[in-house]
Amino acid sequence: MNELLILIAIAVIVLLVISARKGTKPASLSPNQKKDTTSQQNTPETHIDSQNHTKSSLRDYFKIDITSISPKDGEKRLYLSEPELGIFHCIEFYFNDDGSINNLEFISAKQEFNQELIELINQCALTFGPTKIGETIITGRDIMLLKKGVFSRLWKDVWFDVSTDSETGIKGLTLTIFSVTKTANLQLNK
Repeated sequence: MNELLILIAIAVIVLLVISARKGTKPASLSPNQKKDTTSQQNTPETHIDSQNHTKSSLRDYFKIDITSISPKDGEKRLYLSEPELGIFHCIEFYFNDDGSINNLEFISAKQEFNQELIELINQCALTFGPTKIGETIITGRDIMLLKKGVFSRLWKDVWFDVSTDSETGIKGLTLTIFSVTKTANLQLNK
């Protein structure tokens, strides 16, 4: 219970910092609360934090090169020696008819967020805009939904979801990157 409260508090702080830098109101603020955004209207856009200045594309969030990674011959999965984004231990590959890799699905055995993942999801929200159902940056509600196993964020190029791993039967968070060679190089935070 204490871990959940700490995680929610961290998420709220991250949201407040992001919204203060972007001049937007996070979903966790009530309609009666107002933020003064007049001083931020003429400032240039900034990244989520100072560590993100080198993260100009989706591929910059990963230790491995997601545009050139491939499984062993005949394999559909690659188990990583070190988890990507601190949580994904496995990559499943989806191929085009010509045998080239089309989509990558990063698989986790956990239903939890960490700071790296929250930053990436929030960066996707800032880059791609709201999802078709209006979801944007991570809120305390999203943390509760993730714990219940019903979290999802779907954009045209990227999908974060909770699903059951077809090989292990374990329910965990997944990240699917569609058309990976194109999507990996998209410029973030436009």
